[in-house]
Amino acid sequence: MTFSSVGSYHLLITLQEDQDLEYTPCTPMSHQQSKQIICPYCGNFITTVANPIPGLLTWLLCSGLFVFGCFLGCCLLPFCMQSLMDVVHSCPMCRQELFYYRRLGFDL
Repeated sequence: MTFSSVGSYHLLITLQEDQDLEYTPCTPMSHQQSKQIICPYCGNFITTVANPIPGLLTWLLCSGLFVFGCFLGCCLLPFCMQSLMDVVHSCPMCRQELFYYRRLGFDL
């Protein structure tokens, strides 16, 4: 098996002795859930480790809540909600970062 990228999509290529090449398109990693892929760094078939980290959306919501009067600790609620954080997918074997999912789609 080999792993190759085409644009933002990935192809999983399966090589078998008696058959032709088989191409299986895989969707890009864009969620909080871990994905099963072949790591392009170490070549192992792995399930990614998805770690939520504070991103631009988290900080914007925290700042907005602070400005509107939630300064007694309520402005920190976005840091407690994983659905508002960015997600970093990494390989559990070689610890390389495989994909960084940004909630807002861009980074400053």
